[in-house]
Amino acid sequence: MNNREAVYTEEYKGHTIKVYQDTDYQESPKDWGDDSVFLVGYHRDFTVENQLVSEDICRAIAENDTKKTGDDDDYIREQARDIVKKYHTFGLEAYIHSGVTLALSNEGNFCDRNWDVSQLGMVFIAKSEARTKLKARKLALSLIESWNDCLSGNVYGYRAGEDAEIGSCWGFIGDYEESGILEQARSDVDVFVESERQKKQRKTKAYLLNRVPIYRRI
Repeated sequence: MNNREAVYTEEYKGHTIKVYQDTDYQESPKDWGDDSVFLVGYHRDFTVENQLVSEDICRAIAENDTKKTGDDDDYIREQARDIVKKYHTFGLEAYIHSGVTLALSNEGNFCDRNWDVSQLGMVFIAKSEARTKLKARKLALSLIESWNDCLSGNVYGYRAGEDAEIGSCWGFIGDYEESGILEQARSDVDVFVESERQKKQRKTKAYLLNRVPIYRRI
């Protein structure tokens, strides 16, 4: 990490805080294991599966094909109906061109929708988490934002102190101005400064109690 260039540096209470891009971050929101707020995608360039929703179930929901009966797909439709009872659902699209950028279906502000945009899955928000479609949509947008941050490498870590002797932490998702990373780093410095103050205070008291001459106080 020492060979990487800091994207942000500040002096805080006499100590240096440096923020770096976390290029070693390998996780995604899928690894959070949250079955109340999740997405699935079925595309050769972006595949995210979930044990609750197969590709066939996802397609049945996306195509609003959950009511018809009388053929071999009845079991899939039954499962799809059960999912729709429990979840708010939103279509998912992606701009795939030298990377992947996600959006709710037909909402992505992409430069070329004719060639590089694919409808590839869905976002699922449990109705136990959001009673209204509006609140569910906000959660869906927040989830997509986290996914896009991970996909684009918009993940950071910090080192407090010249050699990170005060503290360090990695895996802050989102822009470092807004993710809380600076507040956490400053908090580390606050704790360190207060700890050093208390050590100095205890040391001074010990000198006084033991009547150590000033010239011997090192």
